[in-house]
Amino acid sequence: MFRVVLESMVADPGGDSRVVCVPSGEAEWLSRVGVGSVVPVSGVAFSAFEARAASDGAAVAVSGGGVSLSYSELNAAANRLARYLRSVGVGAEVLVGVCLHRSVDQVVAMLAVHKAGGVYVPLDPGYPSERLGLMVADAGASVVVTSSVLVAGLSGLSAEVVLVDRPGLWAGESGVDVPPVVGPDNACYVIYTSGSTGRPKGAVVTHAGL
Repeated sequence: MFRVVLESMVADPGGDSRVVCVPSGEAEWLSRVGVGSVVPVSGVAFSAFEARAASDGAAVAVSGGGVSLSYSELNAAANRLARYLRSVGVGAEVLVGVCLHRSVDQVVAMLAVHKAGGVYVPLDPGYPSERLGLMVADAGASVVVTSSVLVAGLSGLSAEVVLVDRPGLWAGESGVDVPPVVGPDNACYVIYTSGSTGRPKGAVVTHAGL
């Protein structure tokens, strides 16, 4: 956008105060995108993922750190973890913190939280432990998914801690899709901002919003 503004100013340095902010092609697209009937959202995002896993399961879904999972493998891994999360109390709109670096495990955890019916609360492992503790307490997260390397930065939490790199507790669970307990109007995730007061504030997004 800044490039477009500068190009507009250079093209007509003696012009009035009106400056083009959007390229003509994008402006035309924006004028069309809001026109048409409104289609109500039905279902949830992870159901669309499950459909893709059923139709194209062998395709690679996620890669990172030298590890790759196909859609079928990712779906099964998330289903197993989701069943374990349900066994420790995660259900519809139960908030679950996920404190993991960007990785295959993080994607499995996020998907598992949604499949279990929970609300995903991202916890950046780069944040100070005090801030993470404040976010968990403010959200009322009853479960936190993390790793054995990162758990030290979450000391003092009253939440149940689930370590993704210790999957023995759910390895024997079924990889079949978990029956959904949420719909499009249910909360999907809570994203925290810095907050104007310096205290983090959470904003809730629904499955329909996602």
